[in-house]
Amino acid sequence: MLQRLFPTKQKEEDRHKQAVAKIIFLTVVALSVLLAYFLINSRKENINEPTSEVKTLGEQTIERAEEQDEELAKNIAERMDTVKDTAEYVREEIETTTEDVVAIGKKQVETTANELLYSTTLKPIVAKIEDLPEAQQEQLRKQICPQPQE
Repeated sequence: MLQRLFPTKQKEEDRHKQAVAKIIFLTVVALSVLLAYFLINSRKENINEPTSEVKTLGEQTIERAEEQDEELAKNIAERMDTVKDTAEYVREEIETTTEDVVAIGKKQVETTANELLYSTTLKPIVAKIEDLPEAQQEQLRKQICPQPQE
């Protein structure tokens, strides 16, 4: 009981060591909290403010996209020129072929019409004229084919 009332030097040293340990522990915890706070804030600032590398990467991406757009536009223009040339060639071929077909058809129609006209109208008339006596044939010739007057 006396020892409790009058603490010994040993117990005071133990309490002192415990107090120092508690102070060190609390200091470490406080520093950890502060460090975590500053790290989180600095990280937020880094996220909000892109670094020059990110900007450079973004600029490179934009430049690459613009180059691809230019190449695509150039390809489209070349393809359009090719399509235009092909369409012009096809149009010319169609015109030429159509003109040839129409010319051949016209010639065939003329030939067929002439043959039909001759065989249905002129041939029977000529045959009837040839059946007439020579005097009447001569008279008809004069009427159909008049002599030029001088």
